[in-house]
Amino acid sequence: GTNYNETSNEVYFFNQDSITIINLSTLQAVTQAYNNKCPIELNLGTNFLDVKTNRLYSYEVYHEYNSPQVSVASLDPDSLKWTIESSGKLPTQLHHHATAYDEKAGSQIIFGGFGNALYSNSFQQYKVDSNEWEELKITDNIITPRYFSAMGLEQTTNSLFIYGGMGNESGNQLYGREYYYDLYKLDLNSREIHRIWELDWDNINMVPTRSMIIDGNDFYTLCYPEYYSES
Repeated sequence: GTNYNETSNEVYFFNQDSITIINLSTLQAVTQAYNNKCPIELNLGTNFLDVKTNRLYSYEVYHEYNSPQVSVASLDPDSLKWTIESSGKLPTQLHHHATAYDEKAGSQIIFGGFGNALYSNSFQQYKVDSNEWEELKITDNIITPRYFSAMGLEQTTNSLFIYGGMGNESGNQLYGREYYYDLYKLDLNSREIHRIWELDWDNINMVPTRSMIIDGNDFYTLCYPEYYSES
């Protein structure tokens, strides 16, 4: 898993047994082993950083075993100790879902994803206070089921922006997939979604990464042709 700590200006790279912290101010990199065993099996490396508590949360939305298994655990980057947070899981795997962390609400919000031969257009959130997953109920979700989307939270208006991805209207993989170059806005106060625009894309097909950076009236996200294995 990877993440960036804006407060300390550090990049985190972590795996099952250690974490590498790169300080972007000094360009120094330090790799350290954890002080206890990582309790979560890192399959996808999905994670978020809670700046308020300075804890790095690693999560897996789904596991195939019926027996209780750790699905969310948090790491203190200072003490290098892991804490088990939850064994809850979602009904299905959601590969390549989009993410945004709401610092004020203390919730990791995810959108879309792919699992069980289906594309998703649901919004789910993990609440740090309750350590539980819950679905974000949307008034009228007009976004077609998809994965490989980018999402970001605009704090001043409490709105999520969702860009691009690929999927289809039915959500069933059997009906193929198409690439999307559209932008949506979800007002988290009213839970209403509006489409802002759609690009007339005539270049090679690309998908964005799972997150975006919003800066005033602009957003930034990295895009790449996922069908090239070394793109």
